[in-house]
Amino acid sequence: LSSIGRLTTHSAQKTLTLTSMHNDVNKIGKAYERLTALFSELKAAAPQLKPKEPWRWLMGKIIDSFRAATPSDTQWTAGEFAILRA
Repeated sequence: LSSIGRLTTHSAQKTLTLTSMHNDVNKIGKAYERLTALFSELKAAAPQLKPKEPWRWLMGKIIDSFRAATPSDTQWTAGEFAILRA
């Protein structure tokens, strides 16, 4: 998948505009919306977190999404989550 991006700045706000070069624009648009929501949630939580905690929070969200998309009979090992203990 590829997109053309343009970063614009107005006052203190930056906006990233992505134009998809892929046929499945609706699917990509939904993915961008989920990413935007994820980063908005992180931005709201980050001031209350210690320096390494935003990365743990983000990795936890990513792992949760993989768990949700993985069949329930898949076995996860502790080593796959070692990054969260760092």
